[in-house]
Amino acid sequence: MKRNMPDQITIVAQVGSDDQGENSDINYCAVQITSEGLTKLKERLAFYADHKDSVALYGVDFQMPDGINVCFFDLDHMKVEAMRDEIDLALEKGNGNATYQGSEAEEVWDQAEAAESISDWLTSGSSLKIYSKGLFYLQSDYKYAGGSVQTPEFDLLEVEGYFIER
Repeated sequence: MKRNMPDQITIVAQVGSDDQGENSDINYCAVQITSEGLTKLKERLAFYADHKDSVALYGVDFQMPDGINVCFFDLDHMKVEAMRDEIDLALEKGNGNATYQGSEAEEVWDQAEAAESISDWLTSGSSLKIYSKGLFYLQSDYKYAGGSVQTPEFDLLEVEGYFIER
């Protein structure tokens, strides 16, 4: 790892889709991607691109690779008020998502995970979904209810840009 490259990012975004709708207290997701996870993500996206036309793939669901994690939470459950306010402002400025790097990414991830743990709607069984070249989203099933919750779509090139040496 080069000195000026982050070893991880955390993207906070509004939930893309939620089968529980208004019943759920989940309104945001945090996606943690490490440099190791980025490598595995690129491999899976390349697999999809290589096989999409030859075997008429509509989409591929993958087990969540090491180095990529997702949690779903209510921003109001975040315990550190200053961080919650900063994330809220960043989401407003970033049109619904905010990306954090390095140690700040770890801090945001820890707070999002803590907020997830007190949600009434717990999730499990996360997977990586690829249905378009270069785009992906993450999905988790509800633990004690039917349905699932999804992140919005993310673009590999945009994610990869955060790992470029500064």
